[in-house]
Amino acid sequence: MTSYARRIFTYVLMVSTIFAAACEQTQQPDECGTYSASVRPLDNEIIQDLVSEIENDHYGVVYSLVIMQGGEITFEDYFNSRTSGDLQPLYSVTKSFLSALIGIAIDQGKIASVNEKVLPYFTEYEDIANINAWKQELTIEHLLTMSAGFHWDELSLPYTDPENDFRDYLQSDDRIKYVLDLPVQDAPGTRMAYNTGLSMLLSAILTKATGLKASDFAAENLFNYLGITEWTWSDYKDTLSVGGWGLSLLPTDMVKLGQLYIQEGCWGEHRVISKEWVARSIQPFGSMTSRHNYSYQWWRYSETMSEAGLIEHANIYFALGRGGQFIWVIPMYDMVVVSTAWNDNNGYWSESMLWDSVLPAVR
Repeated sequence: MTSYARRIFTYVLMVSTIFAAACEQTQQPDECGTYSASVRPLDNEIIQDLVSEIENDHYGVVYSLVIMQGGEITFEDYFNSRTSGDLQPLYSVTKSFLSALIGIAIDQGKIASVNEKVLPYFTEYEDIANINAWKQELTIEHLLTMSAGFHWDELSLPYTDPENDFRDYLQSDDRIKYVLDLPVQDAPGTRMAYNTGLSMLLSAILTKATGLKASDFAAENLFNYLGITEWTWSDYKDTLSVGGWGLSLLPTDMVKLGQLYIQEGCWGEHRVISKEWVARSIQPFGSMTSRHNYSYQWWRYSETMSEAGLIEHANIYFALGRGGQFIWVIPMYDMVVVSTAWNDNNGYWSESMLWDSVLPAVR
């Protein structure tokens, strides 16, 4: 057997082994009920080496690392003067929570579907600029997948750069009107462009559909079931929850969203989100960057990532926030990993912890 063929055989064997193990260890019920999982022990030596590296700033400024396996927290530690009782700003991880709330509202019939048009939700604005056929075709799904086609550049420049479109949006008198007025430069659904303003529209739509701010709707329909009691969510003009950021949670509560998705929307015997919404909202809808695909306000790793991590990349989805806030969901190991940090010049710095240590520790 040639060396090339041997590598291919080994790779296929690894994929088959992991797939079989995942099927064996994670038994998802058709309906909500007793959840069972077989947890692989963490390699303590690898984890302790990781703790030492974090303490020596090998991954920049890391605040916390929490690992949940099979619905139980199996590792938890805090760094740089942070403690287990400190609420952590989630920044754009808020978007993934908002996506879950949109799904719950659809499950409840408050929103008909992701195919509903956007503009009919904002009839109070009679003079929306740059109206054309493309803008009139905007749907909630285009907002969720950030494929609305608006002229907007948020990722190529630092948030501190005055040329970043997010800056003008932040300083506008009416953030909803600011986004609705933007010119549409691409047909909706044809190109993804990261746009926090679209999440603000989702927050407004949720409030119009349910009569509650996103924070209040979350308290009644999500946090209540997950046992999340300590949190804050910033308001916009007292009438809306900030869309796209603004939520703060304990890291030990952040992991619960990922576990809820692993359990296909069930928490105990209660169905919090429909199985169908969970499945659809984590599917990759297109490319956001050269490294990442994007779903319904969730991230996926691109197929172009290195072959060394191809198995993990293909299965992991995650919530991502400015400065290095992560919720990694790893269904094949029935594991959720949360890391909070503040590395504003390189928000992906702490991401290497996952590849360097956490995944090797569970293998």
